[in-house]
Amino acid sequence: PPCQGFSLLNKKKREGDPRRRLWVQYFRAVELSRASVIVMENVPELLTSLEFEEILTTLYALNFKHVVYDALISANYGVPEIRKRAILMASKTNPISLPRPTHINPKKLKSGGDLFNDRNLQPWTTVKNAIGDLPRPLGIDVRPESPPFECWCCTV
Repeated sequence: PPCQGFSLLNKKKREGDPRRRLWVQYFRAVELSRASVIVMENVPELLTSLEFEEILTTLYALNFKHVVYDALISANYGVPEIRKRAILMASKTNPISLPRPTHINPKKLKSGGDLFNDRNLQPWTTVKNAIGDLPRPLGIDVRPESPPFECWCCTV
């Protein structure tokens, strides 16, 4: 479900924002599809919202017996950005657990970190690591002057 209703960036009207209820439609789709396992991602503020209790109640009403959730740092899973994301996973049949990190802050590696738990982790992925080998995109050259307005109208 969209995160804008829960995001700290939306300070003006978080309470009463209709986007805070879009999770209901997500679970409607879950119910109609008869999914037995689901994953939901959002901003960490979702986990402390009033709606989160409703989400958990809905999961159990839909017969999801195993539910895990936490705010995870995306960089710890190979994503080339450092931000927390709320991850919720649920299963109707088998116990589940949140994934273990695959990556670690390189500063923690340099300082020794937790040598027992951190020794198999890769350093965080940078944007350069992720896309640095891609060819230069085409069509990004700056034009000396903008095309006439009529051209914009015809192509839209």
